[in-house]
Amino acid sequence: MLDLVGPLEVLNRSRVRSRVASPEGTTDCQLNHGFKISDTVPFTNLAGQIDTLVVAGGPGANDELL
Repeated sequence: MLDLVGPLEVLNRSRVRSRVASPEGTTDCQLNHGFKISDTVPFTNLAGQIDTLVVAGGPGANDELL
């Protein structure tokens, strides 16, 4: 969840317009541990050019750091 919320906080403080896009094509994004982000945009519905793309999580995101 911090992989998503952290960058959004930085972008918001910089007054950069940002959107959360769902790769599943839904308007909700299911995060680990059952958290949901609502009001997302299906990735295929993003209009215009993407200036910055942040991909949160991925393989190994929940692995423990040694």
